Amino acid sequence: FTKGSTSRREQEAVDEAQHMRSEQSARVAEQCEAISSEIAELRAQALLKGRPQNLDEELKTAEVQLSSEVAEAEDATRELLDLEANISHLEQQTASRESEMYAMQRRRLRQPSLGGSGTPKRQQPRGREEPDPATAADRLALQATEERVAEGRRREQALRDKLQRVWASQDAPGARREISDGE
Repeated sequence: FTKGSTSRREQEAVDEAQHMRSEQSARVAEQCEAISSEIAELRAQALLKGRPQNLDEELKTAEVQLSSEVAEAEDATRELLDLEANISHLEQQTASRESEMYAMQRRRLRQPSLGGSGTPKRQQPRGREEPDPATAADRLALQATEERVAEGRRREQALRDKLQRVWASQDAPGARREISDGE
């Protein structure tokens, strides 16, 4: 045997071994891929089999939470309605009390011989008479308010009269419109 033919045979043997190794690697890779595919299928099947239980449990949990939230919302609505009713009742009471208080204040201010407690004041000698400053201030405030109201009514009547004259000048002779409080 010659050296060249030996080296060629060795080279062929090495090439054949590498080829066999690559074929074997390809077969192992195919087998690994097939096994991985089977594992993936088995996992998917396991998930599908276990999923309805999980879905049922999740659905039950969600229903319980929903029922709880609905009950809380209903309680909050009832509480809100109760609070609104209480507010309305308190507003009515407040308006009633304010009206009563205003009426009592007006009566007190119109009766100069009564003090703030509703009992008659003792008559003091004329030389030393000292009016109650709060009552005097209240009386002055009430008078000023009454004067403003009276002035407003006078201006309103003047405007009504002026409006009547304008309408009378625009309408045919003898035709007269009546102005109601709403106009």
